Amino acid sequence: PHTQCSFAEAYPGVHGGYVQVTRARGQGPVLLVLPAAGVGAATRFEAWRPLREDRLEPGYMYENSHELMLHTAAYAHNEWRKATPWNEPTAAIVRAGQPLLRGLRLRLASSVDQVDAALFAAGLPVMMPLPAPTFTTDMRAAALWVRVPPSLSLLLKDLRTEPAGCVALAPPFITREVAAAAGWLTIPLVAREAVGRCRLDLAFAPFKDGGGAALESTSGGAREPFFVQTVHLFIVLPAARLVRSLAHVANTVGWLGAEVGDPWHRTPAYFGTDAASKSALLQSSKVFMSGLSDEAGLAMPLAMAVKQLGMANATEVARVETMVHRTLLSPADASPQVRAQYLQSGRDWGVRRSLLYWSDAVDIDPAVLLAAPQLHAECHKCWPKCWWLICWSEPESLKTWRAYNYPHVAAIYWSLYRVSSRRLPQLATAKTADWYLEAAVRTSLGMYTHGGRTGGLAQ
Repeated sequence: PHTQCSFAEAYPGVHGGYVQVTRARGQGPVLLVLPAAGVGAATRFEAWRPLREDRLEPGYMYENSHELMLHTAAYAHNEWRKATPWNEPTAAIVRAGQPLLRGLRLRLASSVDQVDAALFAAGLPVMMPLPAPTFTTDMRAAALWVRVPPSLSLLLKDLRTEPAGCVALAPPFITREVAAAAGWLTIPLVAREAVGRCRLDLAFAPFKDGGGAALESTSGGAREPFFVQTVHLFIVLPAARLVRSLAHVANTVGWLGAEVGDPWHRTPAYFGTDAASKSALLQSSKVFMSGLSDEAGLAMPLAMAVKQLGMANATEVARVETMVHRTLLSPADASPQVRAQYLQSGRDWGVRRSLLYWSDAVDIDPAVLLAAPQLHAECHKCWPKCWWLICWSEPESLKTWRAYNYPHVAAIYWSLYRVSSRRLPQLATAKTADWYLEAAVRTSLGMYTHGGRTGGLAQ
């Protein structure tokens, strides 16, 4: 339960790295594991390795135990030799009669909001890539905000990127008024190619006067860094290009019209896609992924609805509306048999767990074997005692308690409301803007009515 569990998250930032342990309920204090003071130059947080030796198998409810690694050269040269490490691998040799000192510190932050302040108070630089660690090549306002503790100076001459030139650390360094007032420096980041992973290496030396954070340029004499902190970025293509690519895949692979017959009445709809087979994801035994519900199953319809807010397309708007009225929302006066053919009830606004399910009748239906042979092979093999995460029964698929399933549906309605009310010429025509707004509100209220009704377990 959330009162006993914690999240352990690692930032492998070399000398500036740390591990953060936060209670699942979000309340403080927060435990921080830091490199020990006095041996900072030797104690590096290089990697956060899943413990494959753990007897507990990783799964949907257990994401493995991990090992904080201070040196990684042995793994980099063997198990990881086909991969690119996040940080430069190092090794240490223990020689006879010579000590090898490494150390850790434990600190507490009073709350999640105070983690940065606790790191700064412990003498670690605080790094904040804005707007996010992932940014596009057409972004011109991206910057790394750096708060340097009084004990350190940032050495400009030793700034490095890996791969070389993956971002231009554009001079001059801009100290914005708001940032400067809080002790932050800002380093503009400009990327020209979508290289994917990009690492920044920032070097620091002890501050000479001890009176405050400072920058040191190449003038005034070179000093060797004794503290290196890495920042990991991910650089992608321009956002508009990515959205157009998503829409192309959705329209050419993920869209199935009403003319495509389906035993579970899932069409017309946008589906997620399988990159390996380059086809719509229709036969996953994890039925929520192919059943147009959950964050997995409804992701593509939601993406295509939200896309219309900035890059509206008449054909796509029509397809989203068609899906809403023929697959998503049932008529308010629908019989139970008709309601079972839709994702959401137009009477009580409950959102079911999945349109895809398994049953005795489905198991022997020749149309199912013809339409979904892979799914049939998996579910037939285990039915009726399948693992809880696959091949749900029809009663299970009809349950409406999972609160997480509602925001995706509400956001689809809200997107159509925005398109209908804010755009000319009018593209959304099946219903009025007010109808879509009311549907979004009723779905939100439905989440409150149905969501989390699981005997104390709310999702």
